[in-house]
Amino acid sequence: MSGFLDWLFGGNRTFYRTRVASRGFEFEFSRQRDGSVRIYIDKQPSYGSRSDDLQSTHRYYENGRYYVCIRDELKPRNDAEARAWADYFADHTSQYIKTGQHFS
Repeated sequence: MSGFLDWLFGGNRTFYRTRVASRGFEFEFSRQRDGSVRIYIDKQPSYGSRSDDLQSTHRYYENGRYYVCIRDELKPRNDAEARAWADYFADHTSQYIKTGQHFS
């Protein structure tokens, strides 16, 4: 995986920081009632001139926070899977900001 890792464990939340392509991203993992892990986006680079709509950026918005959009059948079930998804989101978001290429 790309970037450096910084985990702080506590209760049903895990904080994760990754640095992809010299861009800082910070996430919070929150265990949901169904056993999945929701990946909240606490910090990320600006989209600059790119569209920042939810569909283009693969995010959802709820209660004042953004989180990573992941299909139900692919939702992470543990912190290792959530870290992999967070790295995937950070890497592809960095590419989208740089090139405008959308990801799925």
